[in-house]
Amino acid sequence: MLLHVWLALSTNALAPHPPLRRTTRLHARSPQRRPRAVDYGDASLDDDLYYLRDADDAETRHQMAYEASAAAAAASFLEPSREAVAEFVIATAPPPPTPPPRWATFGGWEWRERVAGDRRVWERRRPGSDDDAEVVLDEDAAPATLTSEFGGGEYRGFVRGISDAKISPDGERVAYTVDAAGDEKYVCEFLPEGVPPVRDVDACVAWGGDGDLYALRTDATGRPHEVWRIKDGTESLVFREDDQRFRIEVIPGETVLFLLRSRDAAEVRDAAGAVLVPRRQGVEVAACDLRDGVLWRVEDSVLLRGEDAVAVPGAAALDAVVAAGADRAVVGGVADARGAAWLVSDGEVTQIDPPAPYDDVELRTDVPVVEGLVALEVSAPHRFARVLRYDVAKNAWADAPPPPTPHESALAVERFEVEGIPVSLASSPKTTSAVAMYAYGAYGARLPRALDAERCALLENGYAVASCGVRGGGERGAAWHAQGRRLDKERSAADVVACASALGQRYGRVVARGRSAGGLSVGGAVCARPDLFAGVALDVPFLDPLGTLQDSTLPLTVNEWEEFGDPHDAAARAAIAAYAPLQRAAGVESFPPCLLRPALRDARTGWWESFKFAAAVRDATGDAATVVVHADDRGHFGPAAGRARAYDAALPVAFLLACGEDALAAAVDAVPADETSDATFTVDAAPDAALLTKAAELRTEVFSPHLTTVGSRYLQTRRYEDELKEAAGVAVAVSGGDVVGVASAAAVPADAWYVSAVATAPQWRRRGVASALLDALDKTRGHNAALLHVVETNAAARALYERRGFEAIDENSLAAACAAAVAREIEGSDEAQILMRLPGTGKKPKPAKAPKKRKRSKGFSRKR
Repeated sequence: MLLHVWLALSTNALAPHPPLRRTTRLHARSPQRRPRAVDYGDASLDDDLYYLRDADDAETRHQMAYEASAAAAAASFLEPSREAVAEFVIATAPPPPTPPPRWATFGGWEWRERVAGDRRVWERRRPGSDDDAEVVLDEDAAPATLTSEFGGGEYRGFVRGISDAKISPDGERVAYTVDAAGDEKYVCEFLPEGVPPVRDVDACVAWGGDGDLYALRTDATGRPHEVWRIKDGTESLVFREDDQRFRIEVIPGETVLFLLRSRDAAEVRDAAGAVLVPRRQGVEVAACDLRDGVLWRVEDSVLLRGEDAVAVPGAAALDAVVAAGADRAVVGGVADARGAAWLVSDGEVTQIDPPAPYDDVELRTDVPVVEGLVALEVSAPHRFARVLRYDVAKNAWADAPPPPTPHESALAVERFEVEGIPVSLASSPKTTSAVAMYAYGAYGARLPRALDAERCALLENGYAVASCGVRGGGERGAAWHAQGRRLDKERSAADVVACASALGQRYGRVVARGRSAGGLSVGGAVCARPDLFAGVALDVPFLDPLGTLQDSTLPLTVNEWEEFGDPHDAAARAAIAAYAPLQRAAGVESFPPCLLRPALRDARTGWWESFKFAAAVRDATGDAATVVVHADDRGHFGPAAGRARAYDAALPVAFLLACGEDALAAAVDAVPADETSDATFTVDAAPDAALLTKAAELRTEVFSPHLTTVGSRYLQTRRYEDELKEAAGVAVAVSGGDVVGVASAAAVPADAWYVSAVATAPQWRRRGVASALLDALDKTRGHNAALLHVVETNAAARALYERRGFEAIDENSLAAACAAAVAREIEGSDEAQILMRLPGTGKKPKPAKAPKKRKRSKGFSRKR
């Protein structure tokens, strides 16, 4: 379910497309049905796949193993096409847009951000200095405090990717946030070093004029609900928001502000927590900024300077503002179904025209105003997005866009409406009888129409690309949003159907692409009219609103009731059931080839929704549909730059290009429905040097995903290889010459082994690999006792080890040297642990009446 992220796309479907139903059965694995009555307050509904959200359930693990095998088979078939698409994207698509580099003064320093290759760097120099600038922060190798996979302790390492970076007012340091695991749990770091990191914060931070840093912290559902001040390394709580409907946003600027918003109300506070704009139900504040003592804000799509309304001619809606002074500001919004911006200066309002041929303008409130220059992002369906600065004093562009690339120059664009729905369409000389359509339709957010990595690859391969601004989005303002919201949410999918039908009549073949909340619109449309689509690819899709919105403990749920409806209300529940893709899927007789890409660390959309949807489609079609669930071990957002971005974008493109090919279906069909056995790998308890090298590479992949540079990965792999060579015992799981799992044990005093690490390749998890590795270590340890730590709250893991003969012991029952060695393994960690021992042939230790608990980091657990 989600914030505002884009999309939905489509290719080949005759208009209507012939039914895509197979005559042969695929024999896909079907998960067990377990009847369960789910409470909705005044009613209960059956959900026999509710248990799939439990990743520790044995049947869930079996289904995940099957889906992983089927996805691997599809990916293997698509690999040549995917590589070709990725290479094209690398050569064609520019890095994500950033402003042209420009020096800005902060205290006794000048700072600038610039792009170097495919990454950003932040550098500084003394004012007027002719010396080379000092690179303080490099996005490709950002220092960060990481959690060790061995014992849970912390160490300093490097990550690639910066979520937010802010320069202190005195210019002495930069604060930046990183998310090493992709689960939207951030750490704020500082360079130059000297200030301790701030852990467990939200992505965005801001410096106050007094030099204090302000950060947000989230509750158990991921909702930003607390504001914290960091002064000289000391943290203090400013205020907390307890109403679960409201999320806090930090508004950086000359004066730090905090915007507390639900879907239907808002409040503005200053850095001290004082209320500047009180909350009123039904009154929305979309944006605010305070400069020179004057508060500018957008309230119910009206621009206010203080309490005075400022008329903005031509605006269908307003949603952003950046103040450039007491009497000057730039406001962003919508005009003619496109992004637009206006300059307000001394009472005069002028619309800012983008440089031709760009036709869309978005105000970048995340880029600070530098010497009266405001950042605006310009784009078009046939142009990559660029960020340029606008001089508010001169009412003129301070930057010019770069010349178009050869790819951009060859593209054409047209705009039209389908039943009142705005559609932008890009095409190339290579376009044939195929179109890929994108749609979103939620939160009042506009669907991005700019050329990007994915769109340019589709255009290169003969597709036209259509962006459809369906209801529920913000293309025509608040009324357009309201027409696709709550009880009227079904209209979003109806609009997708209308656009697909019109595009199909023109092009013949239509494929659809949806993302996040766009899964409701696109997924619902494909269920309603599968004959219109030749293929569909959905990323992190929201497909089961009835099940997800019922559970208030899940991220975003309470906040989302105001957008999608509260299923505890009978009328809302009926409306949700009518538009929910999962419920609609039960009635389909045919379905186009479908790629689902849930994310296993997603903090916004439940990964299990894709598994339930795939099962529903297969059941309804008698397994005559090709549905691939490609679960990614990451968070809601994919890589932003470089080869990783290109390769990520290439998968759905390659899949959509292959939709309808018998070979793709055959590759998936070949995976046995019982693909959960352990017979597909062997275990080597005496691996040779070559296998140890491969095992070390696997450990780097599993335990150190934050390392992305060749050098850092090489050094980490060599370190792991040395540790494996020195280990008292090593077991390696091998399949087809590839290492798919590795476990090792370290010798500790008093004839004992300490099980120090178990790593399993993501696609081989929950398939018995870890158990087989532990069995192999058990055979080679001889008379030695085995020791390990298990997280106290992990009841399933503790039960597993108890079944293997381990028992909880008191650390004091060990010999002093052994106890010291074991304690060092988890030194510095902060999560409760229980020490367990599997006795050797010697005397059994005395079980503890009350096991001593040690603490372990909340970060990556090296074993259980």
